Amino acid sequence: MSGEEEPPKKRKKVEDKGDYEDKIEANKKKRFDYLLKQTELFSHFIQTGNKEEEEEQGTSTSKGRRSKGKAG
Repeated sequence: MSGEEEPPKKRKKVEDKGDYEDKIEANKKKRFDYLLKQTELFSHFIQTGNKEEEEEQGTSTSKGRRSKGKAG
C-alpha cells in the first residue's frame, strides 16, 4: 500500500446513457412480450364464455317451461 489513493474513476455519461437506454428498451420489449403471452393465455376464457352464452340462448339448451306444442 502506498500512501496515495487513486481518485474514483469517472464514467462517461454518453456511454452510460446509451447503456441505460438499451436496458430500458430491452425492458419494454420484455414487458410487452409478457403481456402478450398473458393475453394469449387467458383468451380461451373469453372465447369459452362467449360460446357458453350462445348455447344458453339457443332453444335446445334453454331453461324454463316447455311450450305445449313440443314433445319430450
